[in-house]
Amino acid sequence: MKTVILAMSGGIDSSVSLFLLKKWGYNVRGVTMQNGSMSQREIEDARQVASQNEVEWELVNVEKEFREMVECDFIESYALGLTPNPCALCNRRIKFGFLFEQMREKYGDVYYATGHYARIVREDDEYFFSTAADVKKDQSYFLSSVKKSVLSRIIFPLADLTKAEVRKIALENDIKTAKKPDSQEICFIKDDDYRKYLTEQGIESKSGAFVLSGDGMIIGEHKGTFNYTIGQRKGLGISYSEKLFVKNIDIKRNTVMLDIHQNMYHSGLIADDLNFYKDLKETDEYSEKMIKCKVRSNSSAVNASVRFFDGKVEVRFAERQFAVSPGQLCVIYDADKIILSGRIIQSIENFDEGLND
Repeated sequence: MKTVILAMSGGIDSSVSLFLLKKWGYNVRGVTMQNGSMSQREIEDARQVASQNEVEWELVNVEKEFREMVECDFIESYALGLTPNPCALCNRRIKFGFLFEQMREKYGDVYYATGHYARIVREDDEYFFSTAADVKKDQSYFLSSVKKSVLSRIIFPLADLTKAEVRKIALENDIKTAKKPDSQEICFIKDDDYRKYLTEQGIESKSGAFVLSGDGMIIGEHKGTFNYTIGQRKGLGISYSEKLFVKNIDIKRNTVMLDIHQNMYHSGLIADDLNFYKDLKETDEYSEKMIKCKVRSNSSAVNASVRFFDGKVEVRFAERQFAVSPGQLCVIYDADKIILSGRIIQSIENFDEGLND
């Protein structure tokens, strides 16, 4: 009988995952990570669901590691004018990194499960993340930085279920968290106010110029670069003949560049910190055919082509994409399986200007 360590958050998804794993005959142990942000109620919910399903459960303190590996990166990214993705970083470094390794050291060659909506697919003894049955809830984008070496040990019980089906299972089986609402915020940001969080972490809100793209004309004053993200329209406080969006953030000059909607579209991007699920030699073959690229979690994957150089990837979109944001993930799919991910470092408006040959 396979022993499966299930990461439990105290929410409905991990609770139903536990119910299903037990139903399928696995020997399950529950583990909840205390990252300094989890409330006592969430911890108690996880413990009670484990007790309800008669499985062993433990609380593991990862507050120090979470601070060093996730929160510090989040703070530094905003200080550099980037838009970070802390959930993806947590998946890579904590949930499927530090915590999983802790469990393997303690319990041996175990399997590892979470309540994510994603699939693991196997092709010719290779494993890939793939999109879940519930397209609206699919979380493969956020998992794309997880190292390939752990994929063969991962189980996603909710891979083939919709959120509605998960809630139905919870209700029909009197699972304690059946009526619990979904959490949408970044777990360590109270009230979803990341600006307040960054201020508390010592990031100074230094005012500077709003600059109009093209002619460089100053058209207003911003309240500190970290208060803005690429593509933002609301909350600028600028009166102009057309709607303006944040196009670029220049930390060195302390300026925020604005532009009209039609100029917010990009031909492609360059990404680094690449995570391959195919060997580079094999992946390079994809430069000769059209693949899919996703540049934000809530957008669709679009047709694109790729080229590799100097440890980076250049992605060219078949159709220009809105507000590509440095710091976010660039995820490359072949059909519905992920073959590569990276961190966007540059968005490209026109591939005829300023690109590496």
